[in-house]
Amino acid sequence: MASLVLARLWPAGPGLRKLASLESRIALGLAGFSPKIRGLEKIPSGAAILVANHSGYLDFLICGAMLPSDARFVVKAELRSKTLVGGSLARIGHVFIDRHSTARSLADLDAVNALLSSGQRIVLFPEGTFSPDVGMRPFKLGAFRLACEAGVPIVPIAINGSRKALRDGTWLPRFERITMEVLAPLFGDGKEIADIVRLRDATAEAIAAHIEEPRLFAADITVPDSTTTTR
Repeated sequence: MASLVLARLWPAGPGLRKLASLESRIALGLAGFSPKIRGLEKIPSGAAILVANHSGYLDFLICGAMLPSDARFVVKAELRSKTLVGGSLARIGHVFIDRHSTARSLADLDAVNALLSSGQRIVLFPEGTFSPDVGMRPFKLGAFRLACEAGVPIVPIAINGSRKALRDGTWLPRFERITMEVLAPLFGDGKEIADIVRLRDATAEAIAAHIEEPRLFAADITVPDSTTTTR
């Protein structure tokens, strides 16, 4: 709660994003977690879309603590209306995506594209959400369509230990070794649906090979999603 208050009082901009990153590390430390990261040097200095598997409530904190503080998250628009949370996330510089209104979603995507065009890095969870079921859910196509259309790389990120550390439906964390591994960037070969699907599948396969959970079921490649969000 204190971090959200500070986010409303601290001047918006890079300094606030660094503060949010520090607060994420402190929050994890107070909960008894000390995540380890490998491969941070693989993240390009320019525009890129960082995508990670999503298995628990801690994923946002883990990414916020371990990834470069200038990375912006794409979060679900429902949080925009939350009095304290929405304003704080907006001031930090994260982007909201409306999953229910096509018109609003397109406007939100313009904001994401503007960040990429200006050389920014954004963070997405392409599963869109998580559930109590152990395993990696199918990836939605939105992040990969953005990458192909903007001509920017996808950076796969594998997170282990998050689900066991704080299971869905519980509030009491348990000690668990948490690791994050940044994998080699992947690039799309074009802008057609087949190119987007290939990039999505290659990313899912790369992450699946570095996590301790199975893939739950085959992804649906027939309907492209307009967005991906965090929970």
